[in-house]
Amino acid sequence: MGFKIRDIKLEDVQTMMKWGKFTDPRYLHFNFPYTEPSDFKIWYQYKVDALGVKAFGAFVDELLIGFVTFKKINYLFNRAELGVIFDMNYVSKGYGYLTIVEVLKRVKFRKVYLYVSTYNNRAYKAYVKLGFKASKIEYKLFENQDIINDIDDGDEDFLKKNGKLYGKYVKMEKYL
Repeated sequence: MGFKIRDIKLEDVQTMMKWGKFTDPRYLHFNFPYTEPSDFKIWYQYKVDALGVKAFGAFVDELLIGFVTFKKINYLFNRAELGVIFDMNYVSKGYGYLTIVEVLKRVKFRKVYLYVSTYNNRAYKAYVKLGFKASKIEYKLFENQDIINDIDDGDEDFLKKNGKLYGKYVKMEKYL
């Protein structure tokens, strides 16, 4: 299998419709929800072509299997926030790790940070292996509010407050 990192092209986005679907409610927001070409273009403009964003695609035999984005790029302080999304069928196979290793070689940031959910132990361990250090824990508004009723009130990875669902995240940082 030919693995490589390259820029994402608009025509690559449609392949994300065929990605495997996460069924665990905590991961549903990682599923690609679009089916129309007009939606692909909007996604592309927001995730790949926007100001203050840099994206890299991970490809196996020219098939887009995941992507890494740098968002909230701050050129004054030379830092950015890292985001990682992969097709469920390619999770836990080392592609995320390889992708991050490669893209960190390509960027010129002094510092990269990310937020990982406290329930996502697999990702947390990968980030530690990549040299990221935990700097703090915080609750942030959870991206998928539709799962609020699927989360037990005693779940330590979530907080329900004023009808909203907040996820518990570890902020991790790496100096390059």
